[in-house]
Amino acid sequence: MNTDSLKTLYFALIQPYINYGILAWGNANQSNLKRTVVLHKFAIRTVCKVQYNSHTEPLFKTLEILKIEDQFEYERTLFININ
Repeated sequence: MNTDSLKTLYFALIQPYINYGILAWGNANQSNLKRTVVLHKFAIRTVCKVQYNSHTEPLFKTLEILKIEDQFEYERTLFININ
């Protein structure tokens, strides 16, 4: 599959799980979030078809996908501004 199709699958199958309840669990201790962050990076590497140990920062930027920490900050900011 091409990268665009894999990105679409990512937004359909993975992103909803990250977004669900992120305001409740997003501020958890880093050691508690480690497994989720590792799985998220694995998904990004799979979408980009790169090696398992490739650095993910440029991949997130290329795909225009927020990391879990950034997604939490974004959702928290939206929540604070609405209330």
